[in-house]
Amino acid sequence: LFETNDPVPWNWLETGNNYTLKCPENKWEDPPYRTKAIFRWDRKINRTSRLSDRTLCMSAHQGEKNSMTGEAIYRHYDVHR
Repeated sequence: LFETNDPVPWNWLETGNNYTLKCPENKWEDPPYRTKAIFRWDRKINRTSRLSDRTLCMSAHQGEKNSMTGEAIYRHYDVHR
């Protein structure tokens, strides 16, 4: 089970480790609109949901790199547009 932005991981009692992946606050994780799917999770997790909840951070670099700069061309957000 992969989750992001949770206060503790789902298996924290087994591992003793309470580190979780927290996505940064930026325009990809927190766009100016909220999708219908995000509103559904608000009640289940008792907080305002984010686009990156339960998936990779939207700002994560993904795919090909620009041959001139070596920088990633895409972010995970681009896959969902």
